Amino acid sequence: MARAIRTSQKPGHAAQIDKLGGPAKVRSLLAAKGHAVQRAAIQMWRKKGIPWKFRNVFALLLVESGLAVPGGFTQPEVKHG
Repeated sequence: MARAIRTSQKPGHAAQIDKLGGPAKVRSLLAAKGHAVQRAAIQMWRKKGIPWKFRNVFALLLVESGLAVPGGFTQPEVKHG
């Protein structure tokens, strides 16, 4: 029986971290903004998603790097219905 392949819950977040240069680079960019975050934590963000408390500063890093901020990235999307 084949095993199910586990995929990231937040694959878009892993891509955003990669666009900024990977966990080590993101760590140094965050440190320059006054946020001390361990590289291992950033690696975990690739799997579990970037925590809400870091999304605004992460969005700023994307913009400063000339990259687009994904829709709904800095605030939860509200579903009406």
